[in-house]
Amino acid sequence: MVKTESLGGASFVRIDVYSSESKIELTQYYNPSSIYSITPTFMEVCIKFTKNNYQQPVQRWELPEPVPSQEKEIEDDIPV
Repeated sequence: MVKTESLGGASFVRIDVYSSESKIELTQYYNPSSIYSITPTFMEVCIKFTKNNYQQPVQRWELPEPVPSQEKEIEDDIPV
């Protein structure tokens, strides 16, 4: 659902993204000049589309912290 909302005295476009259970999953605010186009439709069409085309959102994935080595540092036995 797209609405206009004022935040801090500035006008923004509010976009609510619904889940397949018709609950708001995500709300995003955009500067109106950053939107290229909007295709108006009915709420029922959006919900039906969401139920048939739902994908898990992209999630952050990171490697775990490296485990410190248990080996002792080998000293160089070569004379200088």
